[in-house]
Amino acid sequence: MAKRLTDVLGDRPAALMKAHGAVTVGSSIVDAFVLLTYLEDNAYRQYMATQIGEPYCFTQDEIAASKEKLWNSNLFRRTWDHFGAKLSETS
Repeated sequence: MAKRLTDVLGDRPAALMKAHGAVTVGSSIVDAFVLLTYLEDNAYRQYMATQIGEPYCFTQDEIAASKEKLWNSNLFRRTWDHFGAKLSETS
């Protein structure tokens, strides 16, 4: 199963595994966690968008612009810290 997963991932940061859920990878645990958070949030948003009609699909240029804006270590660290703080509040 691990070989198949690495083949599917290739140079991509995420994959969905049938009956196992999502897998994300990154250069650090922070990267992998934040990517999983983004994946779950965006999957939910896409699902909700389908409830009211055909969702808009980004063009390749829009995807590249979004990635350039959102894929940065400072934003990832702030997201990590935000979820860490939420965990601290519940304990």
